[in-house]
Amino acid sequence: HELLLNAGVRRVGESLVSLQQGEAALQAIQNSTRQLDDDVKETAQKREELCMRLEELKTRHLNNMETRAKSARDVQGARQALQSRQPMLTKLQGEVSRIRSRSERKKKQLEAQLNQSLLEMKDAKGRMDAADEALRKVRHQHSKQLRSVKSQTSSLQAEVDAHIQASE
Repeated sequence: HELLLNAGVRRVGESLVSLQQGEAALQAIQNSTRQLDDDVKETAQKREELCMRLEELKTRHLNNMETRAKSARDVQGARQALQSRQPMLTKLQGEVSRIRSRSERKKKQLEAQLNQSLLEMKDAKGRMDAADEALRKVRHQHSKQLRSVKSQTSSLQAEVDAHIQASE
């Protein structure tokens, strides 16, 4: 009865003053209910989209963390290779200087070994530098994505909260 009274329908004795007013009020209530149902569906859809986006960002974050860990392992491996080759390089240089007076053939063999070690060291250093750069880029990208995810999540959650609050 309260709904009908709020819609402007008044009782006169036992009969209602206006059936048309009652039908109009009922139509308005049904329209309101439909609109609220549509809003709830839209909110649920947006929430689902946000959840999917969050999962996608989590996956991307995990992939970035794995890439970062792999880059760190590559850098460590390159450093170890560089450290293990440094004593050998120093030894070969000493041997070259000690055997200068020996035969030219022996000298050429040792110089060839030295050149190979230098190339390997240069290659290892290049890989180390590349891995360091990749690690730096991954950290930068990870940081940027994390800030973006936090910003998007906050703003989208605020929108969802505002929409839910507005529909209540």
